Amino acid sequence: MLSPFRQADRWIALAVLIFAALAQMTLAQAQTAVPSQPVPTGKPDAAKGVWAVRFELTNSFSPVSPGEFLNHLQQYAKYRPGQDGGLGHFKTTKQGIHLVGSFLAYDPDQLKAALAKVPDLKVTSADKLTADQLTAYENSPQESLMDFNHPDATLGVWAVRFELTSNFAPKSADEFVTHIHDYADCYSGHNGEIGHFRATKSDGKLIGSLLAYDPDQLKAALAKVPDLKITSSDKLTQDQVAAYLNLPAELP
Repeated sequence: MLSPFRQADRWIALAVLIFAALAQMTLAQAQTAVPSQPVPTGKPDAAKGVWAVRFELTNSFSPVSPGEFLNHLQQYAKYRPGQDGGLGHFKTTKQGIHLVGSFLAYDPDQLKAALAKVPDLKVTSADKLTADQLTAYENSPQESLMDFNHPDATLGVWAVRFELTSNFAPKSADEFVTHIHDYADCYSGHNGEIGHFRATKSDGKLIGSLLAYDPDQLKAALAKVPDLKITSSDKLTQDQVAAYLNLPAELP
């Protein structure tokens, strides 16, 4: 009969053999595994492989601006440059009455798999770029359906007016707009906004206003601002747009 000490020695020896075998298996797996592709850093290099992955939305939602398009993507696909095969460099181009989006990618299949999480999104192409094509892509402008500096009433332009119901009384347009931005993501091209903040006095109250291409989106964003009340939302003719833009930008 073995002594307890000799039995312990045998168990220790067996454990050593098992761990040694596992270590050899792990090393063999590591040697045979396909190494993961390193994430490129810095400026995209066509010599290392760069693709332009282009896509469009196929539902009734038609983003007007690059910011609105990108916000929609981020709601469903938590894509960030350097992740999911993408390099960033988001671009939009006009095709008829819609915008087509695109990203650069170092692994187009990974990026397409990430974009597949976005409902009603269709990838239209994935093209490997030459150095000249990459330069042209990077230099291409961001396109919007609307010229935010020169709003076109035929595309739909609304004046959304609002007032503050608290004791806060801004002394400048910048102070008023900053107060709104503290609570709501209201910028040109975001949340239905065109921009062009104006302020007027009515019955002793200060009334602010912004132009919008989607007044419901803008009102939903402004609803996040405490003590702010929407007073009106009016669709403008081109003459009314021109008159609005001619109002002084500073507070009266």
